[in-house]
Amino acid sequence: MTNAQRLKEGCGDFVTFGSEQFSCEEQAAVQKALHQRLGPNFISKRPAGGGQNVVYLEGWRAISLANEIFGFNGWSHSVSQQTIDFVDHNQGKFYVGVSAFVRVQLKDGVFHEDIGYGVSEGMRSKALSIEKARKEAVTDGLKRAFKSFGNALGNCLGDKEYVKLMGSKPKDPPNYPVEEVMNSGSLGLSDIRSRNLRKAEAAKKQTDAQKRLLAGATVSTAATTNGVSAKDAVEDLKVASEEPKVKKKQYSIKVDPESAIEVEENESKDGLSAESAAVVGEALDPAEYARQERLRKQREKQVKFQQDVNKRKHQELEPEQNPDSGKENDCLVEDGNEMWESLTQFPPLESISGGANVNFSNSPKRRKSASLNFQHRKSPRVGQQGKGEVGKGQMSCRM
Repeated sequence: MTNAQRLKEGCGDFVTFGSEQFSCEEQAAVQKALHQRLGPNFISKRPAGGGQNVVYLEGWRAISLANEIFGFNGWSHSVSQQTIDFVDHNQGKFYVGVSAFVRVQLKDGVFHEDIGYGVSEGMRSKALSIEKARKEAVTDGLKRAFKSFGNALGNCLGDKEYVKLMGSKPKDPPNYPVEEVMNSGSLGLSDIRSRNLRKAEAAKKQTDAQKRLLAGATVSTAATTNGVSAKDAVEDLKVASEEPKVKKKQYSIKVDPESAIEVEENESKDGLSAESAAVVGEALDPAEYARQERLRKQREKQVKFQQDVNKRKHQELEPEQNPDSGKENDCLVEDGNEMWESLTQFPPLESISGGANVNFSNSPKRRKSASLNFQHRKSPRVGQQGKGEVGKGQMSCRM
């Protein structure tokens, strides 16, 4: 048994990269695309020694073409080996050379491997010099590996006559469609993934149901052979494969305008109500359960609010029915007569005015003493003087 077969058996239904074959139609389309030559828009130039120009295919263009031809998940690349050949330092500048072996593999297992080389010269930072040389070596090895697949990935640039012909033709101005420009992160991929997950779950449930039916048919056949009734065997199979039922809670609310809210929570043990009996075998949906909980809490809040309103009405009606019951809780109003009567040090008005009606102003600070009918006590000395004067007058009259 080969390693690929062992890996496939270990992974089960998962398809490993390198073992998935292209369809006949897809393989024909890939072969046709790889046979085409690169146009002037894909060819770049850079100056070389002796006043000549070197044509080449840029790294990002090669990757874009590979994604277009093989698909984004139809190929992969890896760095097999990378070596720093030399690092020289001269007059404060670094010179670095790196070689790398890069492998490009398709999803059907076909691969090509080639070597790339990267050079960094004249940089003052050693780290940046090594970084540039390493990246350049990997990109060069990747492009050289792509060349082995066909003309569309850069192999046509080895034909000098074709390069001369394409060098004389002008390039088209770049055109970037607006629909290909990404301005936001919402691409609609999350909806597609969620739909695929739901489809996979539905297919899995259907497969499980078919397996249960097949197992039931097998059990019934075996039971008939062993002398056991098929009905008993199917019942045993149902009991064994039955999923545990989820205990559901029933909420009942009793509304009484003169009493507090009473919420009773009854857990159904022996059976469910007529409405919930139809969904006994169905799994409890979390979204539906959350929605029911929200509705229940909203109803409870509404009932509680209605009860508070009724309670306030009941409290307002109590003083009218029992007028003497609320005197202990009466509040004093600022600048009111009741407040000043309770705080004043004067005797009650009845004892001062002798029961007569006395009009006062609203403010106690503006009370006038003239408006009060005080009963002033007379001095006993004044009384004695009056008696003496009367006596003298009588004597004078007698005389």
